[in-house]
Amino acid sequence: LCEHANAAKAFLKVKTTLGLTGDFVVVEKLAAEFTASVEDKNLDYISDEVVDTGKFLHGISSDPHKMKCLEVFARCQPIVRWIQQETKDVTDLQNFVTIALATAAGGEDDFTR
Repeated sequence: LCEHANAAKAFLKVKTTLGLTGDFVVVEKLAAEFTASVEDKNLDYISDEVVDTGKFLHGISSDPHKMKCLEVFARCQPIVRWIQQETKDVTDLQNFVTIALATAAGGEDDFTR
């Protein structure tokens, strides 16, 4: 559960970054409650919703690369917001990605192409 709680925290950071709305109560509960001590809790404390959420988050928490990706994405919040502001439609976003990839490759010939 503690691994799932860490995944829930990373997921909530992404939620905040993207401004997602909806019912995240169970994820918030998992993030908050299971990082604290659970020694004084009984098994009734773990509801079916928490188990289902844990199953969903297992795909993230069990893969260190996915966890790292979520954490890095959440830390990139300023650039995410900037991209959201600067790209008005899918074409703008595609152009941005094309230029970013060409620039990352480092070759001026690639950029010209």
